Order: sequence, then structure tokens, then C-alpha cells
Amino acid sequence: MPVQVVYGDEFLVSAVLKGLREEVGSLDVREANSHYIAAAQANLSGITPVCDALPFMAEKRLVVVEGALGAVEQQGHGARGRRSSNRSTDDGWDGLEAYLERMPPTTLLVFVDGPLRGRNSLLDRLRPSAQTQDLATPSGEALARWIRSTIAAKGATVVPGAISLLARLVGPNLRVLDNELEKLALYARGDAISEAHVRELVPEAREASVFSLVDAVLERRPAVALRASSRLRQNGADFSYIVVMVARQLRLVVLARDLLDGGTPTAEIGNRLNIGADFVVRKTIQQARSYPLEGLIRLYEALLDTDLAVKQGRLEEELALQLFFTQVASR
Repeated sequence: MPVQVVYGDEFLVSAVLKGLREEVGSLDVREANSHYIAAAQANLSGITPVCDALPFMAEKRLVVVEGALGAVEQQGHGARGRRSSNRSTDDGWDGLEAYLERMPPTTLLVFVDGPLRGRNSLLDRLRPSAQTQDLATPSGEALARWIRSTIAAKGATVVPGAISLLARLVGPNLRVLDNELEKLALYARGDAISEAHVRELVPEAREASVFSLVDAVLERRPAVALRASSRLRQNGADFSYIVVMVARQLRLVVLARDLLDGGTPTAEIGNRLNIGADFVVRKTIQQARSYPLEGLIRLYEALLDTDLAVKQGRLEEELALQLFFTQVASR
């Protein structure tokens, strides 16, 4: 169909757009026959000359309109998110339906956008003439199926436990997941991707190990903390890395505890702490709720003393960590 509307998850939308680009023709003529129009310049009078032009030594001319649907949706809402009742009905796209009926069949017109929240006047105009794809970000079992199919497309296999671990650690960020799956497929070298592979290779898995270490410290379990520390060191983490990562996490927990005590909604804490990963936000809030602010500050100070003892040559690294975990448990 000469008109496509693709919106939703950024990674899924870009994958569809990549496939549509290949319909234009061979690589040597694809760039000359691909045109991108940003939302600020997008309206019917702006796209008509581009769409009317014939392709140059190719079967198709691709015209991609980016962000226009979202712009129209935003214009259609008042300052508080309600639809504005006094706005003009002319949003720059009046007459689009009639134009699409006479648009050259050699033009492939594609509207791409992120997730849409509700009714959209431009989408309503496009529906009768366009193939529409609403590509929502998968979650739950749908995310597990996406991971499995993506791994299969890369010529690899994966065990169910590794799928669950990836979904829990990385979450529904498909672009990051795809990058991690690419690395895992190459690393496994024909073997099924296992939980051990994920823990060893995915950065979020190392963060999860740090969380386990911090959990053990907060719960005064020195033996568990020593085992978590040993696992990190076996995976290549040195003393400085462990101290820095534990200090970073304790600092975030202290700040989260302070925000919670101050009445900050949990939904805002991630933004206030500049944490992007949902997994990290949830774990940090969980740890903050389990310990009083004064106790967290004392832990932070004890870790600083441990770092200084090693840097000043008073203690060996392994002994310093053992003493830190033991001291924490005795407080």
C-alpha cells in the first residue's frame, strides 16, 4: 500500500522503516529517492511537491513524515491535557484524503511517530487510505516471545531462565535488549545462551550483583556479602570498583531515603536521582525503605574508612572488605 502509518515503540518503528527503505531500490539510488520531512515542516502543501516527483532510476520514491501525528495530537489538547474546543479545524492537513487518491503510485508515503495517546485528527484522515501499524512496546509474556524470536533471528538459542533474567534486568528497552542479544549470540558460539552468560556479559547483571552485595550489607549478613564480593572479583571487578559501586549505590539509597522521608512520590524519585533504568529505581527505593537515614549515613562513612585504610597501606584489600562486612554486621 502506498501510504503507511507506523507508530509506537521507537525500536519497532525503526525496524519497519528499515524494511520499507529496501523497497525503494538498490543502494546506489536509495539515498536520492528517500526524503524525510520533520514535524515542524510537515503539512499538506509541504509534502505535495515531494510526493508528486517521480523516482530517479528507481521503482519507488520514499517520503517519510516524522512526528506529524504527535504534533497534531499535542495541538489538539489544552494546557491541562483536555482537548481544546476553540482551536481551528484546519491543522494544515485539510484535503489530505483527496490528495492521497491522486498521489503517484510510485510514491511510498510513510508517517512515523512514537506512541499516541488517543484520538488523532490526522490519523483519522489517514486510516481510509493507509496501512496502519500500532507497535506497542511488549511486556510480560510478549516481551519473552520477542526476546526468543530475536535470538532465533540471530541464529542462536536461549534457555527460559536467561530470557526471564534479561527481561528483569534490562526491561522493555528493545534497542538495549537487541544490542545485548547480539553480544550474547556471538559470545555463546553456538551454545544456548544461559543465565551464566547473561550474568557475565550484560552490564545490568553486574549491577544486580552490586545490589545483592548492598542488600547483604544492609541486612547485616557478612557471609553473604563476602560471597557476593567474591563473585564480583571473579568476574574481573577489583577492590576499587567494588568500593566505588557500593558507595554509589549507598549514596543513591541515602538520597532516596531522604526523598521518601520528605514525601516525594515514588514515581518522581527516578527523575530526581537521574536514574533511567526502572530496575535500578525499584531496587534503590526498596533498599531505602529497609533502613533509617542515620544508619545509611554511618554505612557510607564506614565504607569511606575502609577505602582509606587500603589506600594508606594499613590494610590489604581482601582483609579490609572482610572487616567492613563484619563491622557492619556488629552495629
